[in-house]
Amino acid sequence: MTRSVLMRALLFVVIAASAASAQTGGTVMSVSYRVIRNAARADTMNARVVNANAVVYSARASQTFGAGGSYRVLWKGDAFGVVDNQMLRLTPVDDFQARFDAHLGSRPVGGTTLTNESLRSLPNFPGGASGTRPLIAASVPFEMIAANGSHADLVMFQRHIPGSAADSLEKNSRLFGTRGDTVRVRIPANAWMPGDTLYVIETVGTTRTVTLAMALECAPGGEPQRITCNPLALGTTGATGYLPLANGYESVWKIPVAQR
Repeated sequence: MTRSVLMRALLFVVIAASAASAQTGGTVMSVSYRVIRNAARADTMNARVVNANAVVYSARASQTFGAGGSYRVLWKGDAFGVVDNQMLRLTPVDDFQARFDAHLGSRPVGGTTLTNESLRSLPNFPGGASGTRPLIAASVPFEMIAANGSHADLVMFQRHIPGSAADSLEKNSRLFGTRGDTVRVRIPANAWMPGDTLYVIETVGTTRTVTLAMALECAPGGEPQRITCNPLALGTTGATGYLPLANGYESVWKIPVAQR
């Protein structure tokens, strides 16, 4: 069986898998993690395939500020706008940028991050009222469900230093491909992308508070090392493997204790 056929089988055949440990950079973390394909049938995806190729919760880059618990991401579409496994292929940069923009432009919106400056006074808010980076209204392709089972609000800071064109060129871009076959593309400043940190706001008792700094990203793969995923078609130039998470998929992880 060829590698591409094997991957298709893993993607489309229902595999019952128990909760898996989140994995980043080859190190097994204590955070229990799984992806549900169909909640009605309790279908879960193969844990090793998910951890190696999909956007997952990063225990390395995330931080909790409370008792932890089970958090859920309800995907409305893939993080890169991939539909029906129609992934990107490396082409000259201008053509690739246009194709990437089209993918991302069709990405469903599951929510938008909040920009109310009064949020800076919430408990655990990063930097508090003295924070310098502006809050942005970033679109995210999922709905966030907090540990208490209710909808959670999200906050995201501007990636780049205000007024710095050089920092914007670096932070508002992503590198795809591997080794000598790479291309760097621009990403929208107002769209969440894998590797960005989101701050989760929920109500604990009667108090609104930041409970989680959440990073969803991919395991490093290829050279140069990346944590921002590589959504190129498997078997094509520059590909390292990528598993799109479609509308209706549900990412679930359980944080046993606060991690500071």
